[in-house]
Amino acid sequence: MIPRDWSAFFNVSDTQEMPVAGSGALIEVTNWGAGYEFSPTVEITDTNSEDTVNVDADLAVGISGYTLTSTITGLAADDEVAVSLFYEDEFGIDRFVNSFTVETDGSGAITQALLTAGINAAIADGEDGFGSELVKTSRVVDSIYLALPGTGGDGTVISSSQVHNLSFGGSGRDFISPSISITGGSPTTALSFGIIFGSNWSFELDNSGITTPYVLLPEIEYEYREVASGTSNLDYFVSSFVVNPNTSTGDQIGNLLEPNAAGDIVLKPLQEGTELLYTASVSIEEPRFLVTNQAHETAAGTVFISSEGEVTGLNVTDAGDGYNTKFDVTAAPTVAGLPGSGVGITLTGGEFNGVRFDWFGDYRLTNGGTNYAQFANRILSYEYAAGFTTNASLNFEIQAGETVVRDVNYGTGRQSIDID
Repeated sequence: MIPRDWSAFFNVSDTQEMPVAGSGALIEVTNWGAGYEFSPTVEITDTNSEDTVNVDADLAVGISGYTLTSTITGLAADDEVAVSLFYEDEFGIDRFVNSFTVETDGSGAITQALLTAGINAAIADGEDGFGSELVKTSRVVDSIYLALPGTGGDGTVISSSQVHNLSFGGSGRDFISPSISITGGSPTTALSFGIIFGSNWSFELDNSGITTPYVLLPEIEYEYREVASGTSNLDYFVSSFVVNPNTSTGDQIGNLLEPNAAGDIVLKPLQEGTELLYTASVSIEEPRFLVTNQAHETAAGTVFISSEGEVTGLNVTDAGDGYNTKFDVTAAPTVAGLPGSGVGITLTGGEFNGVRFDWFGDYRLTNGGTNYAQFANRILSYEYAAGFTTNASLNFEIQAGETVVRDVNYGTGRQSIDID
C-alpha cells in the first residue's frame, strides 16, 4: 500500500445506511453511544503522518432525569412553575431545547420527588428533549443543564443524549492505516466506529511463470474494489491506469512496459532511474492483476490480376503481428493445381527493436507472373434481359419443376498469398 493524502470533508449520520463512503474510505458506526453529558472529542491520526483529522460529534440532546444536591426553595406554595432545558454549544451560546412544569409543595419548595415527577410527565407526554425523544443539534455540545427557578437546587442532569452525526473536517497527509481516538463526554455507552481505508498499491513484475518468451506485450489490467464517493455501495472495477512516480501522473501500464530480448516483460527505463509503479485507482483491498496474452496474427493479402493473367499488385489485408524476425512472402493459387505461376513479390521496410519485427505493408512486385485467371466462380454470358449478357457475379432464381443450366468457369479462384 502507498500512503496517500486524505481530504476528509463529509458527514456520517444515523439516517444513513452503513457503511458510508467518504473520500476513498468506508466509515461504519457500530454504536452511536448513549448518556452523553457533552460531545466527545474524536480524532483520526496515522503513524505515518503528523496530521490529525478532527471529527465533530453532534449530539441529539435529551434527559431522563435530574439529581438534586439541594432542595429548591423560595417559590410560591402549591404552585406550578416552568423549568427549561438548555445546552451550551462549543461557542458558549446557550440554546433552548424545551420546558416542562413542576409543582411546588406547601412551603414553596421543589423536592427531588416533585422534580422527578415533572420530568416523568414530560417523558410520558412525548415531549421533545425528554426520554427517548431526542432533539438533534448541528452543534458540538459542551454541557446540558436545567434552568431551575428559586434558590438552591444544584445538581446534574441524567442524560439520554447520543451522537447522531459525525462531521469530518480535515486533511491527513500520507495516511495509510488511520486509527480513531474517542474520548470524553462521560457516556453510559461510548460511540464506536471503524474505518476501512482505501489505498494505492505498488506492484512488481514477476516473470517466473513465463514458458514461452514474449514478443507481443500482453494486455495487463487490475481489478480493484472502489468506494464510490457519496454512496454506501462497494463496486469492483477494472483499470489499466497506473502512476509513474517520476511524473506523478497516470498512464496506461502498456505505455510503460516492453518485452526484452529474453522474452520477459520489463519496465521501460524511467527518467529518474526508479522502477516503482503503483495503481492510479484507490482500492480498499489488494487489487487482482489480469494478464491477457495477445494473439499472434499472420500477415496476409490478396493480389490484383489483369485480364492478361498477370499479377499487378498486392492488397495487404493484414500486416501481421508478433513476428520476431523479418519474413518473406509466398504466393500460390487458392485452388491447388490450377494454372498461374512466376509471380515475385518482395516485402520491404519494417522496424525491428531487437525483440519484435513490425512490417508496415510495403513491398516490391518484381515479377507479375503469367497465366493467372482474372475471375473465378462467375456466370459467363448469362442473358438476363433482352439481348443483354454479363460475366459479372449474378444471382438468379429458379422455380419448382424448372431445369436451369448455367456455364461456370471456376478458373483458379481469387489469388491469395500466405506470408510466413
